[in-house]
Amino acid sequence: MDMLVASRQDYFRPDRLFETDTPLDAFGPPEILEIEPIHLCNFRCIMCHVAHETLSKTILDVAALRWSIDSLPGLRGRWAVIGATHEPTLHPDFPEIVALLTEAGMRIDLVTNGSMLTDKMIDQIKGGSFASVTVSFDGACAETYERIRVRASYARTLER
Repeated sequence: MDMLVASRQDYFRPDRLFETDTPLDAFGPPEILEIEPIHLCNFRCIMCHVAHETLSKTILDVAALRWSIDSLPGLRGRWAVIGATHEPTLHPDFPEIVALLTEAGMRIDLVTNGSMLTDKMIDQIKGGSFASVTVSFDGACAETYERIRVRASYARTLER
């Protein structure tokens, strides 16, 4: 069977869910790269794991990200999901990260609480290759929103 035409379903074996005879190079590079630029969030939402963990504030080294993309050309043109678990826009070089991924032809899915999307930030990232931007926003009124999103300002987030 030609590996280029084989689907991933062809390799699924229900009796060996976590084992495979498929060589690691059979599928090519990953389709999606998940990037957490910073281990930090400015909110402590009542339903979120962040409210219960010790945040290291570790930030992604942008030079290392650039090196990785340059060294692994198979990442070019793939999807990049930014901010699946913490607030990515808190990274001090967030606009540079967006520019780097855009230069690499990656389609970007951004998940954010929206609180840092100032006019300046939006101007810096507006040329990014965003496929989608998800702004997590819980509550239709200030009272509900601020009860759920601890440390957040309903009015300021709406403004931004």
